[in-house]
Amino acid sequence: MPAAGAVTSCGAVDVRVIPSLGALVPGLESGRLAAAAIDIPIGLAAGGPRDCDREARRLLGPRRSSVFPAPVRPVLHATSYAEACEISREHCGKGVSKQLYNILGKIRESDHVMSPRLQAQLFEACPELSFALMHGGAPMRHTKRTQEGRDERVAALRVGL
Repeated sequence: MPAAGAVTSCGAVDVRVIPSLGALVPGLESGRLAAAAIDIPIGLAAGGPRDCDREARRLLGPRRSSVFPAPVRPVLHATSYAEACEISREHCGKGVSKQLYNILGKIRESDHVMSPRLQAQLFEACPELSFALMHGGAPMRHTKRTQEGRDERVAALRVGL
């Protein structure tokens, strides 16, 4: 049995960018897709930070800023950035970032489509944490915005091929 975090061969892997979960869910429900991972928070807290976000930031050390806090569930009802910040402050003492607000529609969508059955097939994944695991558990040394960082991530991907 491989060590935890070890990359093993699992057959064909199909990597795609899908514009909406609505286009992905039928494939999961029909069995055409075995599983899917999305870089969108799944499972929001009523108040305060999620333990998984804190742990991911701890594991990523110098790359921890790539994991921004998921919103608290009540923020999903916000219709403006100001309202999202206000609701978040009421429930956890902090506003939300513009980056988070800009993906709030995707977070709403994932929250809407998630079901007990899909929980076994649709997973939240942090790309930077995935790269660290492919890199033996060590965070990437370079930021993804540099050529060195892109090269480092491509090398980590090649290890699993």
